[in-house]
Amino acid sequence: MLHKTYGSSTADRTIHCNGWVNQSQGMPNIESEYALRGTIIHAMLEAKGLNNSYNFKAHLGEELEGGIIEEDHVASATECWRALNEVFKEYGVTEYEPECTTSVPNTDDIGGTLDMIAAGKNRSLLIDYKAGEGILVDPYKNSQLLFATWSGLLQSAAKDILEAHDEFTGVIIQPSDRAPTVKTWDFTIADVIEFEKVYVRAVAKSRKPDAKLKAGSWCRFCPAHATCPEKTGMILRARLLDLDELAQLAEGLSMVADIKLWINAVESAAYNQLEAGAELDGWKRVKKRPVKVWKSEAEAKKLLTKPLGLKALTKTKFITPAQAEDALRKKQVKLDVEPYYKKISSGYTIAKESDKRKAVLSVDAMRAALNSIV
Repeated sequence: MLHKTYGSSTADRTIHCNGWVNQSQGMPNIESEYALRGTIIHAMLEAKGLNNSYNFKAHLGEELEGGIIEEDHVASATECWRALNEVFKEYGVTEYEPECTTSVPNTDDIGGTLDMIAAGKNRSLLIDYKAGEGILVDPYKNSQLLFATWSGLLQSAAKDILEAHDEFTGVIIQPSDRAPTVKTWDFTIADVIEFEKVYVRAVAKSRKPDAKLKAGSWCRFCPAHATCPEKTGMILRARLLDLDELAQLAEGLSMVADIKLWINAVESAAYNQLEAGAELDGWKRVKKRPVKVWKSEAEAKKLLTKPLGLKALTKTKFITPAQAEDALRKKQVKLDVEPYYKKISSGYTIAKESDKRKAVLSVDAMRAALNSIV
């Protein structure tokens, strides 16, 4: 899907950091493995929204949106759809528009999509799926939901649904062990009008060549996060702090959250470059350390039920080989489970040249290397 410069997912960033667009010019916005997971789950839910007979599990192992549908995708999509139907029942939904594209007339770079816009008994619902559990999303005063409402009222297939009411409910559906799957926020047309004033003013500022940068939580997914002078300048300031001075230590603590986000952005940018075949002096792409996974949970369960008891075998999920070995060790039970598991790497990461693991070229890097000698 082609994302516009000023979209729903960047609305909060545009409001708080007018200079992010200029700073991101020419920066590749490469999709991470987590983003790909979300893309796959969203595509499955979109298919279900367009055709209720679509069966998530029936498509297990098929390719979708550049990835393969796995059990984890099926479980997440199933939970999202279950929660959505509860929302439909609670609000008496009679009509909905899945994967609704919105846009702003007389512009070619402002617009976005929302997973679903629905008509309830006395309000319109703005529904957004969040497939990842890492960052819990709060619907309260959520810029993405406000952007979708504002732009959807201007131009979208759900314009009539939105125009029917002056009251709205933003719905975030995010399966998680740490919070309810469904979170909501009620707002009115007055909130949308106020958002429009703030947002339009922010877009106008961002179009100027001297648009100002400002660091904050909105930096997290910015393409320029790793190289932004607002962040690199902060890192330089942090290095000059005297941590024996309490005042400077307190200042340093205030930077910790932003520095952690910057570190993640640098690592992600470096990995993306290595993935594309670039060379980074002193670094290489390697396989992640392998973890133990059961060859067959059914066979492992038969083996472990008697010595450990059925209750010990199941936590949220069936215990891993490492957990089983630990449990057996604590019970002082000698049982060789190694023939029942295999070691697989969960993917790739980056490491220093001194690391003992072998450097691994990505497919893109190998293709580039072959092309260079043809």
